[in-house]
Amino acid sequence: MNVAIYARLSNDDLNNSQSVSITNQIKYIKEYLNDHHMNITETYIDDGFSGSNFDRPDFKRLMKDVELKIINVIVVKDLSRLGRNYIEVGRLLEETFPLLGVRVISINDNYDSQSSNDDTIAIRNFLNGLYLKECERKSRLQVHRRCISKNMTILGNYGYKIEDGKIVVDQEAASVVKRIFDMYVTGGLSTVKIAKILSQEKLINPSYYRYLRLGCSSSVEKLVTSPGYDKYRWSKSTVRQIVNNMEYTGVGVNRIYSRERSKSLQRKEPFIVEGTQEAIITKEIYNIALERRKKRELETAKSEYPRFVKKVYCAKCNRIAEFNLKYGSRTIFKCRSCKDIINEKVLMEAVYNDVNDVIKNVKKTSFKKMFRLRNFQVDTSSTLDVIKREKESALKEFDILIEKKILGDITEDEFERLKSQNIVRLDALTCELKNFNQNNLDDRLYNYNYDCLISLIDRLEGKDRFIIADTLIEKVAYLIGDDNSIKFNIKYKLNGKQD
Repeated sequence: MNVAIYARLSNDDLNNSQSVSITNQIKYIKEYLNDHHMNITETYIDDGFSGSNFDRPDFKRLMKDVELKIINVIVVKDLSRLGRNYIEVGRLLEETFPLLGVRVISINDNYDSQSSNDDTIAIRNFLNGLYLKECERKSRLQVHRRCISKNMTILGNYGYKIEDGKIVVDQEAASVVKRIFDMYVTGGLSTVKIAKILSQEKLINPSYYRYLRLGCSSSVEKLVTSPGYDKYRWSKSTVRQIVNNMEYTGVGVNRIYSRERSKSLQRKEPFIVEGTQEAIITKEIYNIALERRKKRELETAKSEYPRFVKKVYCAKCNRIAEFNLKYGSRTIFKCRSCKDIINEKVLMEAVYNDVNDVIKNVKKTSFKKMFRLRNFQVDTSSTLDVIKREKESALKEFDILIEKKILGDITEDEFERLKSQNIVRLDALTCELKNFNQNNLDDRLYNYNYDCLISLIDRLEGKDRFIIADTLIEKVAYLIGDDNSIKFNIKYKLNGKQD
């Protein structure tokens, strides 16, 4: 009987009593095991990990050892330590562990999978899930209350500083903020020209200014101490952020972020709290700046290719190329990093030619094969049955290896060496199996998306050529060679969507 202790402590639990600490969990379980004459094989600890998901280092290590049959008994303080997602915990208890021949003991729940017929376990798992949701609800409510009552800024914007927990004006930086608004509103200068003037005058930029004030506690320390960093360089985006910041009128602007499908989402309408700090500029000046920004956005929207702006990338550094509405007598896309410039009309003509070629040949078999290889990589060197048989063979060899060790047919050193080799082989086969399944998924996904692409092309018949190109294309990457030759990599929307 190979017994494992599993202990988990989330960040939320750190605020609770000492009884849920990792140390006490392990001590509590060891006392139980001593009383029941059970020896410990391994201890698994996830400190600071939530029970809402199972992406925890030691839990994954535990499951791997279970699959390798190194562990066949798992002991926890209570089932909430395994997890608080009652569906997943239920699946582990009812399907996964019984299939692998693993016994689970939960001390506080008085549960032993080997002998228990307790029908209330499912209810307790459900209550653990409700507890997690209630904690999340209370946390969101607390954040909401703070957002509507105070400024949530921790360090203060450029132009402000924190003294005794209050936001006060930093006169030195505030004078620069006032000057930026004056140049933008009264002087009519663009953010590019303002940034250039500030750089030429060697004024310290906001990032380095924050570092000077906060030192090693600054969030920008890694950036400003990196080789080649220029503390006097102002970018147009930095100037734009200042001009766009309503908080310089004396209000607090609080935004709530949430997580949905692993993406950070910002609340569209922020909370505006009046009078949270002293104003650096008047609301009248801010409103004039706001109107000027809107006018500039309208001018950009009049471009022949406005919706393509965020689809063009520089292939050298994989950054979105900036769209310049006016660059002498032409409009261009320019990479901020490597400074490569491409004429907008040259790029769009290349796009139109590629789109026309796709529309003309998309239903041909030869074109479908070429298009398939362009979007997915398929490895057909192994079959699923072969991989599965090899993995089963590796698992059987591991069982035989353990028997030989118990019978004394091999030494401890030989066992460890052969065990390591076996684990490496199992990992490789598991990875190969995963890749095979992914390739099959890619095949099915591609066939589905290819049908969607044909359907979408049929529905776009008769539309303007720009609308067709913009609807079909997801990304255009351009690469300018040393001889000024231009190469394009055009990616189509193969994602199952028909928008």
